[in-house]
Amino acid sequence: MTIPSNPPAPNILTVPAVIPVTNNAPTSVPLPPITPNLLTPLKRDVLTKLPKALQFDGRSNWPVFRGKFEGYAKLNKWSDEESAECLAWCLIGKASDFYAVLTEGNTKVQYADLMQRLEERFGAKELPATAQGRFQVAHQVSGESLEDWSDRVLMLAT
Repeated sequence: MTIPSNPPAPNILTVPAVIPVTNNAPTSVPLPPITPNLLTPLKRDVLTKLPKALQFDGRSNWPVFRGKFEGYAKLNKWSDEESAECLAWCLIGKASDFYAVLTEGNTKVQYADLMQRLEERFGAKELPATAQGRFQVAHQVSGESLEDWSDRVLMLAT
């Protein structure tokens, strides 16, 4: 079965499929220097593919965020430099403020150093006696759903 070709409609300009392009610029005119793009396509790609849920605000669970972030970095085969750059974009709120203090005057802080300092600041463990005391006095707040209450108790227990 052949498909008939339709003739061009009247009063419509037809354009050839290929238009030859020639460079008529004089050869004596120097071209402007090419400046390297600071964000290479790989880095740009890394930053645009960050999941929106991969954020740490300084109040949520640091070990959970750290595990997700390191797993995502490993999955995407990020270098330490790329991991450090992406980590900065994942921090919000108090964590972002702390990052700003860490990098003030030194924008090239090593990834391992950043993670160590964030661990020290946000991954602090509570003394067992303090945690046990908080667990023993915990009670369901008025208006708190059973699901929220159970989540809070579970957090206190771990």
